[in-house]
Amino acid sequence: MKELKSKESEFLVEIGPRLVIGFVKFAKASARINLRKQVTSIDLERVKNLFLDSLNVKKKNN
Repeated sequence: MKELKSKESEFLVEIGPRLVIGFVKFAKASARINLRKQVTSIDLERVKNLFLDSLNVKKKNN
């Protein structure tokens, strides 16, 4: 989350408590989908990539 917070100025929304809670819920869901009871680094990396892709502002090429 520190990495996301440090790049906050590049994103469409502020990195706040609700976003952190969503991140945790997504990581838990990823583990459940893979039939695991615990979140692993694979789940965290997957969620981080999803969040980064969804939060980035795409600049138009003119």
